[in-house]
Amino acid sequence: MIFGYLVWPVFIIYSLAVIYGAMHHEPWRDEAETWLIVRDNNLQGLFKIIPFEEHPPLWFLIMMPIAKMGLPYSTISYLPAIIMIAAVYLLLFKTTLPLVVKLLLPFSYIFFYEYSVISRNYCLVIFFIAAIISLYSKRFEKPILFSLCVIGLFNSEGLAFGIGFAVLVLYIVDAIQYKKLQGVVWIAIIMMSIGGFYLIPYMAMNPASNLYEGMIVDSSSQISRAIVGSLVIDGNGFLALLLWIAILMMLLTRTKAFFVFASGIACVIYILGYKYNLGFPRHFGMLFAVVLAAFGISEAYKDDNLNVVKIIKVDPWKFGSWVLALIVLLQAPYTFARYMDDASHEFSGSKSSAKFLNSQDLQNAILVGHQAWAASAIMPYLPIGTKFYYAECQRYGTYYVYDSCFLKNKWHTPPEYAVDVCYKNFKDRLADLIFVFNRPLNERSMAYVDLLYQPPRLPIQNDEAFYIYRFKHKSKAQ
Repeated sequence: MIFGYLVWPVFIIYSLAVIYGAMHHEPWRDEAETWLIVRDNNLQGLFKIIPFEEHPPLWFLIMMPIAKMGLPYSTISYLPAIIMIAAVYLLLFKTTLPLVVKLLLPFSYIFFYEYSVISRNYCLVIFFIAAIISLYSKRFEKPILFSLCVIGLFNSEGLAFGIGFAVLVLYIVDAIQYKKLQGVVWIAIIMMSIGGFYLIPYMAMNPASNLYEGMIVDSSSQISRAIVGSLVIDGNGFLALLLWIAILMMLLTRTKAFFVFASGIACVIYILGYKYNLGFPRHFGMLFAVVLAAFGISEAYKDDNLNVVKIIKVDPWKFGSWVLALIVLLQAPYTFARYMDDASHEFSGSKSSAKFLNSQDLQNAILVGHQAWAASAIMPYLPIGTKFYYAECQRYGTYYVYDSCFLKNKWHTPPEYAVDVCYKNFKDRLADLIFVFNRPLNERSMAYVDLLYQPPRLPIQNDEAFYIYRFKHKSKAQ
């Protein structure tokens, strides 16, 4: 087919586009948090912190040597792009996915922007799903390699646990069904079981896993937003419902693939609705990843004895490919709008604010960051060893710590609170205080401070527009 020649151009265009996007993206606090944690901790300290960060260890372990080697902070912007390019390569050239899926999938929202430009661990999920799909027909010929991919998926993101669990269960079922349960296959099963299920006591049963449940205000609303947002991003619920019905019709004809779908969806919905207050496109995108994983392995089960449901007369493989293509096309306006906005505008004000701070004499300065979770985005750009005084918790630090201070909602306090705290705690060093706030001070407080810097325009992440102040000479804050 003539369209088959388009696969290489699609791969090249995708690769150049995500690298360009990475070049023009300013990391924000969530990206900075991982960098600061691995930079400022040893392995023992890292594994104590990870359960509080809500994500399994793999992304931290990949990032740690990069930070420890002293590579520039900008390195993290290229890491997800490289991982996603590798994932797309596998899907385009090492799988039998339908051509229409290969040509359009790289331009879906999570592939083209959210997981490739923004440096978070979610890119690993897509890479390991792609690897699993590419190896699926040879999973018993290459059991160790396959098991490593499943372990990687388990350790990429908690929201992907349901996919990893289902793939492991199917591997065992298929090994029994096809009489492959022997030798190295046993070793692969043991490896996958240990490499995935240790996360249950380490993270799911860790007291830290219950810290965020009280922040979920409306579970049903959060779940419905995820169901809609995962497919049509900013579209309407009715259209999303029709697409989900079409996906169900397709996957129900492949019982084992449907098991992966059901397990993956249940895991994501449970975590989003009842464990963590996660309500953004990067989280919703995990539902789309579940669909991809289930669809990607479904053709391997087209003649499976457990296929008992016959809902549609057309070929489910072709039907599913056009459903996925429609989803990508519906996402396209939002996908390219977000990509172009990030490429042409400042995503976070952290880099430009840090540039100003680095131009000042900071040798004796006390940098006050507030609110701490936002101000920490600036820290990677400052000289190593620099720390913020986080007024809301009245302590020095670099990365944000999810502890009792966080749970007491101290991070809700306004910037005026930080001024008052620092006036009381640093009476003899008022001239050394430099305030970095992600909200401007009110008019009353401006009587006691000078504004040194403010953003020329709001960044895309508008709660990372930073205002920098200093106490006026011979004045007192009240």
